Amino acid sequence: MALFGALPSSAAQADGGVEGLDAAASGVDWVKVKSDGAAFAYNKATQGRDGTNIAFGELNNGASKAGLFHGAYHVAAPDASSGRDQANFFVDHGGIWPAEDGHGLPGAILLRDGTKANKCYGLDASSMVSWLKEFSNTYRTRSTDRAPVIATTAQWWKNCTDDSADFGAVNPLWLLHSAGSADLPVGWKASTITQDKVSGANRGADRFNGNQELLEQFANG
Repeated sequence: MALFGALPSSAAQADGGVEGLDAAASGVDWVKVKSDGAAFAYNKATQGRDGTNIAFGELNNGASKAGLFHGAYHVAAPDASSGRDQANFFVDHGGIWPAEDGHGLPGAILLRDGTKANKCYGLDASSMVSWLKEFSNTYRTRSTDRAPVIATTAQWWKNCTDDSADFGAVNPLWLLHSAGSADLPVGWKASTITQDKVSGANRGADRFNGNQELLEQFANG
């Protein structure tokens, strides 16, 4: 998926991108979401070692029925269990690609600050990179060699991977909103998806940095 991980910014901005959203809680009016212009959605499926989102089924089915491209994301907890175990748990609880309706997006892993005192979950940079490689490789084995999307910020990436450049050629980037910062983590020339704003802890407004045709290609692998 190097094409999408390194999508040139000039091409990405040719038509302003394609609107989408991410959601973690029930109550999304998917018909309105689509009528307002969104074409894709990422919904929270799992978290950590064994946490499942009770709203995921509703969210996923709603996005599918509305005709949106849809994907699942996993909130990482690298201090809770291995990358392999969390990737397998994610796939077993909604993260699998491809989706039965043919509109599935590759699964995503969300990496953000753990706690104020332990932003990197107690792992040094080398251990974090190894953990993430294990997650990514396991996901690829389970999902027809599709690499998972990495959702993160440049600051977290710098703090917790020591600016590792090992993932940009394989894993598409979902750049998370971070106080208006558009800095890219090391290893990527552009983000495939950008989270432009957040509404509380359960909703975000996102943009696929390409046109509808590229979004369809991204979904279809």
